[in-house]
Amino acid sequence: MVKIEFLTRPFFVGDINEKLHGISILEFIVSDTKYARHRGLPVDVVRGVECASEFAHCAKVEIYTRASAASSVIAALSTNIGHRSIAETMIVSAIDATFEIGLASDGDHTEVAA
Repeated sequence: MVKIEFLTRPFFVGDINEKLHGISILEFIVSDTKYARHRGLPVDVVRGVECASEFAHCAKVEIYTRASAASSVIAALSTNIGHRSIAETMIVSAIDATFEIGLASDGDHTEVAA
């Protein structure tokens, strides 16, 4: 399984989802988030950490797909989200295994199922 994530403007999420129609996608998850704009804007230092004084409202998109379809998804995203992304980075991660973690019926220990 492969996870692809990037930031975009919230009003482009529907367009991106539509462009990926017909490509094998297991999950399409969108989270509301903020993106710190650093380009030419004033930066404040708070407790030794540089903090941009302006934040852009954006959506974090996470797409999960099979490894065999990852190149198709990346190609579709690269050609269709160019001006729609906020950050210039698209993060691609390979997922080797997934686990379901839950509380056991006795409540004393945690049960992990692969």
